[in-house]
Amino acid sequence: MTPIAHISSGYIIYIAATQLIKIENTPLLIIAIIGSLIPDVDAFFGLNMKDHHNTIFHTPLFWLIIFNILFILGQSILLEYMDLIYIFFLGVFIHLLSDWITARTAGIRVFYPFKKNNYSLFKLESDKGNIPIFPNKN
Repeated sequence: MTPIAHISSGYIIYIAATQLIKIENTPLLIIAIIGSLIPDVDAFFGLNMKDHHNTIFHTPLFWLIIFNILFILGQSILLEYMDLIYIFFLGVFIHLLSDWITARTAGIRVFYPFKKNNYSLFKLESDKGNIPIFPNKN
């Protein structure tokens, strides 16, 4: 998906959260958008579209481990930030879900590190993913 689509999903998460927990604030919106974009940090490593989803940032297990660490810390020392932690990780997992559905050239590595296969809802066409994420602007 494009960054705009991921930002849109972060905004939708924010709207849904404000309806559920009745809190509207700018940090919540920013955290929702950051969470929905953070798995794409690997785009800055100079990877092409096909290899972009083969990093640890597009694996659910990595984010589950990080979430569990923050959840355990949150129960003792980060209690006042738990809403932000939940919203952040909801954004991350919506990002992964949407990439699983729409990433036709790469999918995501659902079972990594146990299996290195890429999975997608639809048939993968990895040969079409040999294009740079950030095109050269010469």
